[in-house]
Amino acid sequence: VDQSHERPRLFRLGEYLKDIITSIQPMLRPGGHHCEVAYPQEIELYGPPETFALIFSNLIANSILHGFENRREGNIHILCSTLNGLVHIDYSDD
Repeated sequence: VDQSHERPRLFRLGEYLKDIITSIQPMLRPGGHHCEVAYPQEIELYGPPETFALIFSNLIANSILHGFENRREGNIHILCSTLNGLVHIDYSDD
């Protein structure tokens, strides 16, 4: 999908990730799946937040549909950090 019409803006990474996870709770709840996010408060990004939300919604949906297929209580971990001025986001599921 062409996302070029999105306006970039400054947003707090951790808070935005928490909002994304809240919005997908209906996908997590039926299987008893959990999503944990760890992040330093100060991380801010400048860019199109809707594209960021789409990426993480798709990653989480992929974990639920394929990684947790036919099982209950899967866990997703998202760890955000900074190093040398760069933001690192580690995504994993079990």
